[in-house]
Amino acid sequence: MLTAPGLVASARMGSVGTRCQRAGRRLAVPLIVLGLAAAACSSGGSPAAAPTTAAPAASPTSTPAPSATSAGPTPAGTRDWPAYHGSADRAGVAAGMPAVSRLAVAASVRLDGPVYASPIVAGGLTVVATEQDTVYALDRAYRQVWRQHLGEPSPTAERQCGNIDPVGITGTPVYDATSGLVYVAPEYGGPPRHELAALDLRTGTVRWRRSVDLPGTETRAMQERGALAVTGGRVWVPFGGQFGDCGGYKGRVVGIRLDGTGDPVSYTVPTTREAGIWAAPGPVVDSSGDLFVAVGNGESGVGDPYDHSDSVLRIGPDGRLRDSFSPTTWAADNDSPVNVTPRGLSPGARTRQRSPGQSSVPPPSARGQ
Repeated sequence: MLTAPGLVASARMGSVGTRCQRAGRRLAVPLIVLGLAAAACSSGGSPAAAPTTAAPAASPTSTPAPSATSAGPTPAGTRDWPAYHGSADRAGVAAGMPAVSRLAVAASVRLDGPVYASPIVAGGLTVVATEQDTVYALDRAYRQVWRQHLGEPSPTAERQCGNIDPVGITGTPVYDATSGLVYVAPEYGGPPRHELAALDLRTGTVRWRRSVDLPGTETRAMQERGALAVTGGRVWVPFGGQFGDCGGYKGRVVGIRLDGTGDPVSYTVPTTREAGIWAAPGPVVDSSGDLFVAVGNGESGVGDPYDHSDSVLRIGPDGRLRDSFSPTTWAADNDSPVNVTPRGLSPGARTRQRSPGQSSVPPPSARGQ
């Protein structure tokens, strides 16, 4: 029985990635920064074999802006936003900030490619990653402090399906204050492969990089779409599949130590195919340090053994499965397909069985069925 504090799950029709917009042109595109006329929103596994260290996809280039200076200490009253929705529990709340009156465009910054990942904020810098495998740091006036191009992204021609072209950095990065590093998960082309890279927040220098491609799946079918998370002294990278559900992908999370050393740990959904962990929030981390992930439809259908697809899984920081929840209709959902995807967090809520197409936000006393 799964009791997942704060996790809201819902069923959704269709294949992985149907909510994603088209990537648009491969040329430089503007990043629109919305300013608030008043202020911001207010709030009322088992061990895996070690992969070989990845050879750089291309010599990374770090380009500081000619007039850039260090962002300096974060001013009083300024809050970091170091992960997707601001925190490991994906709460999306900036407590204590004044109420909003209206939104306005504060700046428009031209970057080298589409941005699917959410920007993060740390130490007075806004960090933005693009599908061209480039990471930018902008100061409080949205001027470039540094730019790090990690390699060449994977074009559509290298994959059987998908709706992002090219595929570079899609999942939201995460910043860890203890190491002072920003972690990003680029995909490279020639052939498709995936990596975790650690960048110095202040300079953009690549401190280390590791492959996150492990045995047991078809590498070109895997896509890193969900946000990264930090727990248990590791960075966690979630994987699902491409738009169109092609190829031999499986839902998986891979954990790499914050300093890039040692063997990775991982959990792969025990299905023959599919069951992607692909939704934008990525893993949600609770107060005990466990990861909660929503898993899409899998290969098993009516009459087949349960394969932990169409589920919410609780995974420990050791990469081992702690608990799971699936609706009683999981097998029929897989045949439909309908799957469980996370929509957000509601502190104190717990998951429960839901009907296809409906959100499930039971009261705090409810338990997973």
